[in-house]
Amino acid sequence: MSTKVSILVLDIMVVLLQLAVIVCNGLIIFLLIKEKTVRRNASRLLVSFLTTTDFIHAVATLPYSIYILYYWDPVYFDLNPNVVIITGAPFIVQLKINLTVTISIAAERILALFFPLVFRRLSFNSRATYCLLFAFSLAALDLILCLSLSEFNRTPDCGTIGCFLNVYFSYYWAISNMVMGIVVIALTSLILVKLRVMRQKPQPARAFKWKENNFKQANRNCAGILLISLIFITLPSVFVGVIAIANLRIASTVGPFYLVGLLCASEP
Repeated sequence: MSTKVSILVLDIMVVLLQLAVIVCNGLIIFLLIKEKTVRRNASRLLVSFLTTTDFIHAVATLPYSIYILYYWDPVYFDLNPNVVIITGAPFIVQLKINLTVTISIAAERILALFFPLVFRRLSFNSRATYCLLFAFSLAALDLILCLSLSEFNRTPDCGTIGCFLNVYFSYYWAISNMVMGIVVIALTSLILVKLRVMRQKPQPARAFKWKENNFKQANRNCAGILLISLIFITLPSVFVGVIAIANLRIASTVGPFYLVGLLCASEP
């Protein structure tokens, strides 16, 4: 009973977070549309794309959350696997997109910090375009595998999509996300170490002060995005990967905690 109540609390949190993401990210997207400089900066373009996909994800998974919340019962409930998997599929897609774009943002900042000459020579349009194409490709692969391997069997008293996924797909999905999470951790650590070293360097001449301030602001923005992703997405991804390696099934116990983390990371 206590487990079902805790899952109910998480389900309510998911719906509230989805509404918050829709409102906040929708406002940000409206402001970004008016900002012309976004298209001339790879980092801002990637962040804008991440904001847009977070907004779409919150809207697309709202039917999934409402369905699970509506049919929750303290005694017994048996959800339709077709509805759960199909309405929950955007979550599968968005998680891989989020991790891929996060790695791209971190890699872009690594180039700017460690290889500035190479960074300036690269076309920002090509960097952002290749990143988006790669993210969509990985997400499409996950979606195809999820729908083709899932057996759509009923799982009574389980209110999360994790209970309805094929075992082999769950293993692949968890391990691939864990590997990407480890990459994010490694890149974020390098960035934080480099920023710490840069703080100890002498301040630049006043003539170059404005460029230095812009560079520092970009570094701070990137570090903030990476740390939020690290807490709410990367570490849970590593945790789920370890659980998959240990061959444990905890979806029915912990509920939609993964979705809560993804929505928390989507908050601006």
